[in-house]
This record gives sequence, structure tokens and C-alpha cells, in this order.
Amino acid sequence: MKVITELQCWGTIPYWVALCKAEVIFLEKQERFQKTGYRNRYRVLSASGPLLLSVPIVGGRENRGLINEIQIEINQSWQKKHLRAMDSCYNKSPFYFYYAHEIKGLYENCGENLFDWNLRLYHWILSKIGKSKKETHFTETFQPSYDNDFMDLRNPSKVDFTVLENYIQVFGAEFSPQVSILDILFNLGNETFSYLQRQRLIQS
Repeated sequence: MKVITELQCWGTIPYWVALCKAEVIFLEKQERFQKTGYRNRYRVLSASGPLLLSVPIVGGRENRGLINEIQIEINQSWQKKHLRAMDSCYNKSPFYFYYAHEIKGLYENCGENLFDWNLRLYHWILSKIGKSKKETHFTETFQPSYDNDFMDLRNPSKVDFTVLENYIQVFGAEFSPQVSILDILFNLGNETFSYLQRQRLIQS
């Protein structure tokens, strides 16, 4: 299966289910920034439920520049805010402290380009789930649609996921699937890839 997708910030659980099942991944590098979705946002699970964290960008969320040219706003202390939130949400999870030091390094050296930073997060996750050699390409032009050889994740309505398998989370009596891949990593550790592979993926 070939997948064409935007590059998300950390990425949702369904996003990573698709990426793990893909034989080849094409990352969309020629689109315009969209304020919806997860290009500069992600969710962690707090005691009050899913918490949305946003990476501030130059020009704000109304910026419609090319995604590979979007700059991170460096005059805000968002990195410290995100790291504090992450620590508060996951310091009781089984594997948080195993990854925390490296994640802190990623935030402290995020650079100024959103696409480049998301790409570092993408490769970091692949390395942690044992898939660092996953074949990955970048789009050279923007195409509104692709043929049936591709699963196009840029339009979420075209992809349907069955109910995700529950796993033990730090907070909540009920399982919350509306979180980023970090939630699985901190709770399942090296079992993350096995979990993602077990989930079903249906294209409409």
C-alpha cells in the first residue's frame, strides 16, 4: 500500500496506524498550510481529558503559505509549556522517563521551520518503533487527488478506522483514542508497533 499524507506534528493514532501499514509513504510538501488538522497541533491525555497543544507559527493560523516555508514563532516559550504539560500528563506512565530526555532535546532544538521539525519527529517515532528504514518520499508538485494505488490521508473522510483496541492509559475510566502517538509510546513502549499493526484500516 502507498500512502500520501500531510506531515503531522507527532501524529494521531489513526495516522500512525496507516503509516505503519504502508509499504511506501509520500509526505505532502507542496500544499498550503491549513489551520485545521494536526500540522502544528497534537493532543495529550490529561486528568481533564484530551489536551490540545499548538505550536505557534509566524503569521498565526491564518497563514496560507507553502507548508515547507511555514516558520515557527520563536519569541514564545511554547516549548517549556508543552514539556510541562507532557510531564504532568505522563510522569506516571510506564515508559515516559525512558523517552523524556530525548524528547526534551527535540524541543530544545526545534529550529525555525515547522516542516523540518515535524520531519524530525516523524523519523524519531519511526526509530522508536523499529521502522527507521520505512521508504519515504516527498511530493514535488501538488496534486488534488491520486489514483487508487494510493491511500490519500489528506482527506480524513476517505479513511475510516474501526474502534481502536483499548490499552491502559494514565487517566480516565474510559479509553480515549483522540490523542497523539505519544500516548501509546509512553504507555506501551516497545509494544507500540505491535499495537498499531493489530488495528484495522478501511478506505472508503
